[in-house]
Amino acid sequence: MNKKEALKQIKAGKDEEDNDYFSLADADEKLKADKEVVLAAVKQTGLVLEYADEKLKAHKEVVLMAIKNNSYALQYANKKFKKDKKIVLTAVKQDKEREITDGFALQFADDSLKKDKEIVLEAVKQSSSALQYADDSLKKNIDISFINFKKNSKKISLIEISVLEGSALERSALFKSVV
Repeated sequence: MNKKEALKQIKAGKDEEDNDYFSLADADEKLKADKEVVLAAVKQTGLVLEYADEKLKAHKEVVLMAIKNNSYALQYANKKFKKDKKIVLTAVKQDKEREITDGFALQFADDSLKKDKEIVLEAVKQSSSALQYADDSLKKNIDISFINFKKNSKKISLIEISVLEGSALERSALFKSVV
């Protein structure tokens, strides 16, 4: 298949059985390395970043397009983007926009960003499940635990016990604002 035919099939989208007309996974190496073809493919289905050439997994425009379509695509991005605060923030914010509710994107961030309060706060705002991927040092942070508690006020068992072991002032502030 040539580039023109590949782009035509990508544009056509899916058939009546919800199958893609074009599969990057089955494409030849030349098409997997073609920026225009890969951009078109990840725009429709971000997870096909997995099948792109390694050079394109390291291309910022391609990676952003993929994670804007599906935050889970972060797992296939080059390692440098998993350390990029802007890219990771975009991915965790996408969880809510795409109605993904498990905070999965944070799992693929570099460990250094799992310690970043801004990123973890944003991820937990999108989904309290994201807390499971945060660094242990932030799981005890009162601001993050407060957001988690507000999202799960009927599920108190999900709150880290360590938060409840904080100072009386912290516990008081946490529970007064929720109740």
